[in-house]
Amino acid sequence: LGDAGRWLNLLGTCLLTALVEELVFRGLLLRAVVRVCTPRATILITAGIFAAFHGLPIGIEGSPDLALVVASLLLKSLEAFAFGIVLAAILFCGGTLPGTIALHAAFDIVYFAAPVLATGDFPATYVVTDPAGFAALIAATLLLAIPAIRAMRFPESSLSLNEPAP
Repeated sequence: LGDAGRWLNLLGTCLLTALVEELVFRGLLLRAVVRVCTPRATILITAGIFAAFHGLPIGIEGSPDLALVVASLLLKSLEAFAFGIVLAAILFCGGTLPGTIALHAAFDIVYFAAPVLATGDFPATYVVTDPAGFAALIAATLLLAIPAIRAMRFPESSLSLNEPAP
C-alpha cells in the first residue's frame, strides 16, 4: 500500500471498528444492562465485558515468553476496562453515542497509527513483547485510568442515561 492507502486503511478500519464496537457495547449491551442494574454497576459490567473482549489471546505468532504474553494481555485488559468506563460514563453524563464513536475512533487512530502507517497492516494481536510497546501500553493505561477513576467518583444520582436507543 502507498501512503494514501495506508491512511485510508487506518482511518476506515478505525472508524468502522469504533462504530461497530460502540453500537454493540454502549448502544445495545449498556442499554440492556441498565434495565436491571444501577448506572455505576452498568458502567462497570459493560466495561468489564469490553475489556474481556480486548484481552483475548488471539493472533499470537511465534513463541513469545508466556510471562510477557500474560503481562501484555493483563495491561491491555486494564486499558480497555478504563476506556470502557470512560465511554460508558460519557453516556451517563449527557454525552451521545455519536460522541463515543468519535472518541473511540480517535483513540484507535492514535493507538494504531505507527504500525499501520509503517507497515500498512494492523498488528495481529494486542500482545506486545518489546520495551517500546510496553511503554506505550502502560502510558495509555495510565492516561485512561485518570478519567476512569474520576468518572467512578460521580454521585450515583448524577448518572442518567437520557439518550434514546439506536
